[in-house]
Amino acid sequence: MKYLFKFIFINYHLIKCRLKYYLFGISAIEYLIPSLHPMLIIPTLKLFNAKIGNKTVIRSGLRITNSYGSSDSKNDFSNLQIGHNCFISYNTVFDLTDRIEIQDNVVLAMDCKIISHLDTGNRISNPKLNAIKKPIKIQNNVYIGASATILYGVTIGENAIIGSCSLVNKDIKMNTTNYGIPVREVSKA
Repeated sequence: MKYLFKFIFINYHLIKCRLKYYLFGISAIEYLIPSLHPMLIIPTLKLFNAKIGNKTVIRSGLRITNSYGSSDSKNDFSNLQIGHNCFISYNTVFDLTDRIEIQDNVVLAMDCKIISHLDTGNRISNPKLNAIKKPIKIQNNVYIGASATILYGVTIGENAIIGSCSLVNKDIKMNTTNYGIPVREVSKA
């Protein structure tokens, strides 16, 4: 009986999401996700084309930004790929302007931000601030500490550790421990 109730509850929610999408677009789903029960987050992301592996856990407060609005936007979550057995903690932010690939056995502690672009729009006219968007790749067995920020174009190598509150603005070698603002390598793992 418990599983039947869960099945009905999830499918009822997905029908409501599909209706909101048709009426208001993907921005309505972006707005909805932070308030969802963790049981509903992964089915909702998958409904809108995110690829998420088995045994992955995503806690509440997840925020998805920029899955719509630009001329090359897909108006869905297809730029998000999360592997198997990952843990995404509370209040994580994913900027889906470009692709975010998280491979298997990755932990993102609470309040992490994964930012795949820089764009000031038309508010600042400075040639040094041209719009930039680049994919982010986090390879297998990576730990990213609380409140870390990963910027566009970064690849984090396998078995790397990123300390809390770090700003990752460059590629990280595999088997290393890194922290700081900006991030720097402090030891080999």
